Amino acid sequence: MYASRSKAAASRQIGGNGSIPQHDIERIRAPELCTTGAWCMMVAPASARHFRDLLMAKKKKKAKQQAEGGDAESVEQPDPWLQAHRQAMSVPLNELAASLQTLLTRQMTTNIAGVKDGKTITRWSTGEITEIRDIRVEQRLRTAYEIAQLLLISESPQTVKAWFLGLNPLLTDTSPIDALGAGQLKETIEAARAFGEGGE
Repeated sequence: MYASRSKAAASRQIGGNGSIPQHDIERIRAPELCTTGAWCMMVAPASARHFRDLLMAKKKKKAKQQAEGGDAESVEQPDPWLQAHRQAMSVPLNELAASLQTLLTRQMTTNIAGVKDGKTITRWSTGEITEIRDIRVEQRLRTAYEIAQLLLISESPQTVKAWFLGLNPLLTDTSPIDALGAGQLKETIEAARAFGEGGE
């Protein structure tokens, strides 16, 4: 019954003899353009062909992108290491210290930083101290944070903590926390990359 009324309405809109009104508009059912399946307003034949051509061009472009190596979105995804590095370089000192202290404990963070008193880590994390005077200390902390953020993408916090503690064959059987504390930043990053890629 609904279809009959719709067709009748469409017939009245077009005209009893099937002629197109002066605005050159007709109601037609266009499944390829109307996703709801309802009666759609569209300009008559020439414009209908134009819309179909646009749809076909879009489909061909998408098929070409997939054939050349997948969707553009997958190609444009940023490198995880670059993301971790950017985050480590921009994180405020209090968040940096608090994050490492929570993940690795205050003692481990103290060893990485190379400071004598663990209370210094607490002062950093609470914001009582807002600047690190020794740039080498800050380098070690930010490198440790960068490594932690990357490994946390695929590993649990417990596994990441164990990695920092364990004797690493790529660091001549030295733990990453000791290697970082000794200033072996590049070597520790390379060991972390190997672990993250399943190479260790």
